[in-house]
Amino acid sequence: SFFRFDLEYMSNLFPQSEYPNVCVCSSIEEVRHDNTGMNAADQDVFITVGKTRPDGNAHFYLGGMKYEARVVTAIDVEEGDSHCLTPNHYFGTRYARHGGGYSEWWKQSRSRGHKSKQMMKQHVQGHARGNVLDDPYPEDMPDSCFYYVCVFVKDLQPVAEEYRLDMFRSIGAQCNVFCG
Repeated sequence: SFFRFDLEYMSNLFPQSEYPNVCVCSSIEEVRHDNTGMNAADQDVFITVGKTRPDGNAHFYLGGMKYEARVVTAIDVEEGDSHCLTPNHYFGTRYARHGGGYSEWWKQSRSRGHKSKQMMKQHVQGHARGNVLDDPYPEDMPDSCFYYVCVFVKDLQPVAEEYRLDMFRSIGAQCNVFCG
């Protein structure tokens, strides 16, 4: 694809031989309904690339593990004569969040019309009545785009003991007891 945001291009960016814990696929439904066993809970990251706007909750479960959408990008092509378009002729909106209990999204927009770099700004999610989703995607995401790219990350709970020992090591403290 000319704008390089298709499934094949993204798969080539993250080959399984170099990134064994990253899976590039067309949708989360492909992961959920996988009968081959290729998409297992030992994956750390799932990247979806498709033309369908993501909806529903911005997370899913696989093998008892929770995967959260951390980045959602909507990419669209500028209108005009296709012979005059370059890879720079696109609009993009990126939503990102920290995850791990932080559900607020941050938003950054991109187009050729912006003369300066756009900072990410906190995205204020409207609270529509009757919204039964506990973890929705951003509401103002465009309804149709050239491609949507979503990055889902395994939600791992930190192990406090490991952080404590790392902190002790960083300040030069003894982490082991030696008996003589």
